[in-house]
Order: sequence, then C-alpha cells, then structure tokens
Amino acid sequence: MDILALIVCAVIAVVLGFLWYGPFFGRPWRKEMGVSDEQVAAMRNDPAVKRQMMKNALIAAVGALFTAFVLHRAIALGAGIEHLAPLRAGLHFAFWNWLGFGVPVLLGAVLWEGKSWKWWFITIGYYLVSWALMGLVLAYWPWHAHAPMQAMQSQQMASSTHAMPIASALYTCDNGKTVSAAFFDGGPAVPVAPGQPPVPTGSAEVSLDGAASTTLHQTLSADGARYANSDESFVLWNKGNEALIMRDNSMDLDYKNCTDTAKG
Repeated sequence: MDILALIVCAVIAVVLGFLWYGPFFGRPWRKEMGVSDEQVAAMRNDPAVKRQMMKNALIAAVGALFTAFVLHRAIALGAGIEHLAPLRAGLHFAFWNWLGFGVPVLLGAVLWEGKSWKWWFITIGYYLVSWALMGLVLAYWPWHAHAPMQAMQSQQMASSTHAMPIASALYTCDNGKTVSAAFFDGGPAVPVAPGQPPVPTGSAEVSLDGAASTTLHQTLSADGARYANSDESFVLWNKGNEALIMRDNSMDLDYKNCTDTAKG
C-alpha cells in the first residue's frame, strides 16, 4: 500500500468538504443546520473560531485516512473475488460501501436526531462523491505505479520467447469451448517500494479454441492468479483447476465454468 495514495485521498476529502459545504451547497446546508448568514460572517471574523475550524479540518483528514485505508482493503480483496478491472473495482466497492455503511448510518440522524431529509441528501451526496473519488485514486494508483514494471515484464517476455513453460492447462467450458494456457516464470522479482505488494513477473500464452495464442502478463490478484494484456481488455483468471475469461471488464459467457479436467 502506498501511504501517499492515502494522503491524497484525505486531501481530496477535505478539499471537497470545503467546496461541498461552501460554494456548492453551503447555503441550503446551513439553513437546515439553523445557522444564519450573520452567524457565519461573525464566525469568519473570530480568530478562535478559525483556529477551531483548522483543528476540525485536521481531525476530518485523519478520519478520511482511516476511510481510505479500509476502502483500499475492500478494493484489494474484493477485486480478486468479483473479477473486476482496477478502475471499475474502485467505483464498484466505493458505491457498495457507501450504500451499505454510509447511507444507513446517516439515516439514523433523520430518524432519531431530528435532521431534515434535505440535510440528509446534501450530506450523503458528499460521501458518495468523496468515496467515489477515493476509490478511483486507490484503484488507479497501484496500476499506474506498476505500469513501468509491466513494460519491464514485456521486455523480459520478449527476450525469453523460447523459455519452457512451468505449467500448462487445457480448460473445457460449459458449451464445449476450450482454453489452453501455458504458464511461464518471469524470473527475479521486480523491486518495489517498502509497503508495496510484490509485482508478479510471470506470463501466460493463452489460446481460445485452438486459435493463435495471446501473451498475457501476470498482474496483482487477491484471489487466484490473474493474467491480462496491456490494456486490460483480455484477462484470464485461474484458481486451482478453474478458469474464466474476461473481455472489456465483463465475463465472456462463451467461456463459463471452465475446468481443467486433468487437475480435477
């Protein structure tokens, strides 16, 4: 995990908060909170209030760091289970965490604390946008950081075209279609920054129904092994004796429930 990505998420949350509750929706939000424009003007001219606002912003940033950390774990673990590409996974898990945690928690403020529905919609809207932006940063950051490493993997693969595979598999799918794969060891691990997960260096030669094979490079995966081409439009996931094919971030239904019977 890159701590800088978490800090960027915290900054985004604080800056968005100043915009959201300022020029964007500040006036209706203050009205629902029972704060008049005169009170706001008086607070802006009070040094003690300004100092307290700075402290509050710092505390909010620390809270956003914890939110970003938990969201990062959800994306990292869930992307492998749901078989989603990184950027899509960022929005996917940001939305479901917002819907499952943010929405019900803030709903209690309306039901039991006397807050208005207008206040609720303004506030919950902030969390939706904030968490979505966090999800994009957290999903994009490691993918972008590893792009030069993936280029290095491509060079390694090009220089070892005649390497012997370390394993091979022939998967048979529900409708009789087949996926054949030869797996190659990429050699020494690529150096990464402290705290970052290791970057896989392996690759796979994949052929669908006996067609010409395509070289896919191994990528980070929270569950099983994942191999993808450079633009993530063609992906092979495999775990144990099972595999699936994804095209453009969606499961290819022609290659569903594929099993390597030799391993089964």
